[in-house]
Amino acid sequence: MKKTLLIAGALLALTASMAFAQDGGLRLGWNDCRDAGGLPLRTFACNTNTNNSITNHQLFESCITQPGMNSVGSAFMILDIFLQSSTIDPWWQHGASPACRLTGKIQTNGTNAAGCAVDYWNLAASGVGSASSVYSCPSSGPNHSLLRTLVGISATETSPIPPAQEMFLANITLLNGSTTTCAGCQIPACLSLTSATLSQNPPDQDVVYTGHQAPPGGLNTVTWQADTGCNNDPTPATKSTWGKIKAIYR
Repeated sequence: MKKTLLIAGALLALTASMAFAQDGGLRLGWNDCRDAGGLPLRTFACNTNTNNSITNHQLFESCITQPGMNSVGSAFMILDIFLQSSTIDPWWQHGASPACRLTGKIQTNGTNAAGCAVDYWNLAASGVGSASSVYSCPSSGPNHSLLRTLVGISATETSPIPPAQEMFLANITLLNGSTTTCAGCQIPACLSLTSATLSQNPPDQDVVYTGHQAPPGGLNTVTWQADTGCNNDPTPATKSTWGKIKAIYR
């Protein structure tokens, strides 16, 4: 499915009014959806560059569905990453040169729902949720990076979603390439799914989740290497405009 389809799905955010969900509806887990047994902590010896289903590091973004979710066509998520360091260490520098870990070390998809109760994207007629992401580092601070992910289906493939169930949003895989040559893999980090905007076909209202929950009770937060606590301010959720979305995904 072409990237233009994703952008078209995101454009729905401009044609429907927002309906803000209460804080607490977001979930983030290692290895599985959080309510299905996803873990709050991931540790890694940082001793291999091998990529496989055991050594790779999978994050699952999800949410608890709300009444009125009848025609969700896309979901736009913001994941904040704070390192317990004064800067972004090389292992977390993803992107084009001179980044230590070049483009391709973060993979995003909308198909691997694992144990999530609602595998919505795969229920579409096409059988796949098209996904793309943009990683920014540093972002709002020297030790902060940001991963923005967009998943979508055709507007004609939407269907009602039952409320009060955990819905799979996206799967993010951190690959191990260049681990042994890029320092900083062992540095603890805090990862928080701080917002998700689910856009619907008019006249259905969009649903916006915010995840301002303080650990240890925040189910939208996980840690890397050590459960050191997360005391950083997350990126605030804001209503996206078409110009902003187009600038991110052009």
